[in-house]
Amino acid sequence: MPRPELSIVIPAFNEAENVPLLAEELRKELAGARLDDYEVVFVDDGSTDETAACARREAQRDARFRLLRLAQNSGESAATEAGLRHARGDILVVMDADLQNPPADVPRLVAAVRSGDTD
Repeated sequence: MPRPELSIVIPAFNEAENVPLLAEELRKELAGARLDDYEVVFVDDGSTDETAACARREAQRDARFRLLRLAQNSGESAATEAGLRHARGDILVVMDADLQNPPADVPRLVAAVRSGDTD
């Protein structure tokens, strides 16, 4: 798989309900902005619910989605770091799995980075 322009890293702990919602919102917003060259890296931070299974289903449905599993709960910072280490994109975006960060913001962030307007 070629290196994508954009990697979205999503640390997740017990977010089974939100994973499919977030995945669908990301697909919708990125398609609407004509951003197709991306990957989404869900990092399951040792969840005790079905977070990993939900993220795996998204990866099976769409090759741009990947799952990285941590053996035990290590905290958001460690999960984020692991995701960033596995991300392959030139532009990196980190967002929460609980939909606290609106997926609609991603195209604006990408546009700002592309234009060099990162202030």
